[in-house]
Amino acid sequence: MIELLIGIAMSAIIFIVAASLVVFLFGSTTKSKQQQALEQTKNDIQTDIGNAARWADNVTFIGGVLQVDDAIYQLVDGAIEKNGIALTPSDVVITGFEVFKYVTANEATDPSTGIGLEGAYYDRRDFSDFKFTQIDFDIDFDWGNGSPHESIKNNTFSIRWTGQVETRNAGTYRFYTVTDDGVRLWVNNQLIIDKWQDQSSQEWSGTIPLEASKRYDIRMDYYENGGGAMAQLLWRHNSFAKEIIPSSQLYPDSSTASLEIVVLLHHKNNTNINDILRLVFSPRGGVIGAVEPAPTPTPTPSPTAAPTVAASPTPTTASTPTQAPTPTSIPTTPPSPTTTASPKPTQAPTPTPTPTPTLKPLR
Repeated sequence: MIELLIGIAMSAIIFIVAASLVVFLFGSTTKSKQQQALEQTKNDIQTDIGNAARWADNVTFIGGVLQVDDAIYQLVDGAIEKNGIALTPSDVVITGFEVFKYVTANEATDPSTGIGLEGAYYDRRDFSDFKFTQIDFDIDFDWGNGSPHESIKNNTFSIRWTGQVETRNAGTYRFYTVTDDGVRLWVNNQLIIDKWQDQSSQEWSGTIPLEASKRYDIRMDYYENGGGAMAQLLWRHNSFAKEIIPSSQLYPDSSTASLEIVVLLHHKNNTNINDILRLVFSPRGGVIGAVEPAPTPTPTPSPTAAPTVAASPTPTTASTPTQAPTPTSIPTTPPSPTTTASPKPTQAPTPTPTPTPTLKPLR
């Protein structure tokens, strides 16, 4: 009988342990799958948005909307959408989607000490098939029917020059491009020349007001598509004649701009399974436009709330001096002396102590 009871007890223990192990393994498997879902979502976001923004021509983030060239990303009902279609799965909830811009400036140098612009050279006219970068003292090239380098084919190549241009005097500057073929020119992130077309050697110009002795971002895109190949960049100001912009006024990316994309996410069925994606990169020559993170508007209400706290410093309790109405009850005691009129002189001192209560509120 005892052996039977021991056997039943052992069977019960084995059953309980096995059941607990099954529950544990099932829970671990579920948790592992939820974590895998978050990892996969992070990889999908990094691959899609990261690659697009890294090679984009223009990137902006305004009002929670990230625009990368023609692609639009935004947070809608817990999912990141790309051009209106969900980029993230339904079992993962996105709780935060922000973009931040950082500019790291190199050490300041003396005026007119530039060395030129950085040129990125591509073997195809659409800025693909990258070959190399180099510092070009100025943009004053005539390759004839050839190309800039033996690794680049003659008739279909493109170049992107980036950096900063340093002004001399304040006023309106006129920038000129002479190219064969297409050209675009940005100064201070403003597109002032846009002639992205096949053309023989042609001069175009655009104007922009600039301050004195200041450095502004400059970018020139150029492509060649058959025939002759040339590219020149000039400027003119009221204080000097038209000239090729000299290398002393050109600086190769003296400041580096980078973007940080931050995404907060958790699993739909378990808020304890959460993660964060931080994607930091610098666009390869693209223009970073306005970047206005959403958190900046939210701090502004909080200061306005602070004044209301300042209003709460219980001036009303400071009006506790209005508790001095209790002294008005003190005049009720003076009548009592008037009722006991017989000891007039002795009762006269007793009103004098009564003013002492009135001194307490004054403290």
